Amino acid sequence: MSKGQYEKLKRTGQEINAVCDVQIGKQRELQEKQVYVDLFAAVKSLALGEKAEVNHLKAAWQTALNTNGKSDRHLVTIKLELIAGISSPAADKAKRNEIQMILMSEKLEQGIEYSTQDLLEEWLTAGVFEETDLVLLDRIKPIFMN
Repeated sequence: MSKGQYEKLKRTGQEINAVCDVQIGKQRELQEKQVYVDLFAAVKSLALGEKAEVNHLKAAWQTALNTNGKSDRHLVTIKLELIAGISSPAADKAKRNEIQMILMSEKLEQGIEYSTQDLLEEWLTAGVFEETDLVLLDRIKPIFMN
């Protein structure tokens, strides 16, 4: 094999590897989104009073869904929106400003920083799901589905 043929073959191999890397990345992204699609479908079913299959969800989410915590799901929704940098409805403006000050204070005074994943688990533990929670579900979906 000549050096020219070798270089051409090498380039072709690199191009194939690059295409494969892109496709693998797309597949991983789809799988990651599917995890949230499955979670939010289960939450919707629970909110509608239906049975939801949760055995295929992450263990932490399964635990969260079976925990009846003391958090206020509406307030956690606003926290999620703040952390994710998305807007809240105008009706929540005053509460959002209050929560924002609390979050800034916790960060400065205690070094506490929340992640969207931590807050999602807190959101899931905030009591039994009701149909009224579907509005809150629609508000948090964009945080995890984009």
